[in-house]
Amino acid sequence: SGAAPEALVGLTVLNTTDAAGNPLFREMIDTTRVNQEGTVRYMWLNRVTNKVEPKVSYVRKVGNYVVGVGYSAPRAGADDARAMLERAAKLAKEQGHARAAAAFNDRRGEFVKNDLYVFMINMDSGRFEAMGMNPALSDTDALGLHDAAGNALVAEMISKLKDADEATVDYVWRNPVTNAVENKRSYVRREGRSLIGVGHYIE
Repeated sequence: SGAAPEALVGLTVLNTTDAAGNPLFREMIDTTRVNQEGTVRYMWLNRVTNKVEPKVSYVRKVGNYVVGVGYSAPRAGADDARAMLERAAKLAKEQGHARAAAAFNDRRGEFVKNDLYVFMINMDSGRFEAMGMNPALSDTDALGLHDAAGNALVAEMISKLKDADEATVDYVWRNPVTNAVENKRSYVRREGRSLIGVGHYIE
C-alpha cells in the first residue's frame, strides 16, 4: 500500500498492509501496548520521489490514541553493511551464538535497519540460525537457496569461508523493502562454525 494519509481518515486500518505485506498499523498498536512508545519500520510510497521506500515511524500511546511521526529512510550502502557486520560478529564472539541469534532475529532491534539485516548460518548443517528480515526462516535449510539467477549463493558463501575468515558474494535477490529483484552484495564472516553476513542492494 502507499495511500495518501488523508485517504485513510475515518477508515478501519487494522488490516491495512505496507508494500511488503506487513500490517503496519496493527504493529503500531501492538508496539504501544507493551512500552507506550516505540519504533515501527515499514515500506510506504514516498510522495516526493513517487517510489516505495523504507519508512520509520515513532509512535506513542496518548490516551486511547496512537500518535506517530514518520520519515522515509535512506538506502543503505557498503559502509553501513560492513559496520553492522562488525557489530554482529562482535556480539556473537562476546555473548555467544544463541544470544546473538535472538538479537539478530529481533525485527525491532539494532540488527534490522531499513533494508539492512543480519543472517547467520551454521556452516556444518547449512541451516539458518538467524534471519533478521524473516525470523521464521530460523532452523530452515539455507544451503539449498538459489538466487533469482539460479546461483547457489549460500553454498558459495560457505565455500569461500573454508579458506578465509571473510568473503564477499554478489547475487540477485528480492529486496523486502521495494519488493523488487535487485543486485545485492553480501559481506560474510566466519565466527566459529557459523557464517554471519550482512548485505546491501546495489543500484
